[in-house]
Amino acid sequence: ISRVNAQAGGSRVEVSAEFYDLTRLALDMTAATEGRFDPTKKAGGEKFVELDKIFVKGGGAPDLYRIRLEKGYSLDFDGIAKGYAVDRMTDLLKKRGFTRALINFGESSIAAMGDGPGGGWEILARDARMPESIPDTPLVALILRDAVLSVSGTYERGAHIVDPFTGKSAVGSLQVIVVGPIGPNASAQADALTKALFVGREDGLEVVRRAGFEGV
Repeated sequence: ISRVNAQAGGSRVEVSAEFYDLTRLALDMTAATEGRFDPTKKAGGEKFVELDKIFVKGGGAPDLYRIRLEKGYSLDFDGIAKGYAVDRMTDLLKKRGFTRALINFGESSIAAMGDGPGGGWEILARDARMPESIPDTPLVALILRDAVLSVSGTYERGAHIVDPFTGKSAVGSLQVIVVGPIGPNASAQADALTKALFVGREDGLEVVRRAGFEGV
């Protein structure tokens, strides 16, 4: 990502197929969330929705992909990378024959495969108002089975989520949770959807539901 960003405004940069897929997924989620999630970053730290400033093209060979950014822009996958990593781990476990597993990346990106001990997998969601709330007083306890969960909140990093429409920190929420069925890139999608919901636009929940997920 540093090579792609460093060449912004210059020639296309050859990248791996996986990096290309992640970029394409991130841009697709920008479209699906109507700009509420945005992986682009303009010089100066502000984020804007200007997808016409990014050019993504697959090469002639299956393993040849190139990406070019317009000058002054960069890519930032912070809002989706953890979920993408969970998806890759889920795929790996399935290929190796596992049918039951809990993949938990720091409580904020989780995939629950099959049944857990005694049924589903119990997940305790931290209360953003009381960062030390787990395990005594969690915000909510969820039972997941063949599902993904993503949480975005202010309890660890403060007001770090940027509203792409204003370029400023989103202030409409303290914490959001998105849950959906496990599937291809489901965790990455859930991660992007939490950012869309956190922005606080009135119809953010409808965007989440149109994608086949539920949020609160």
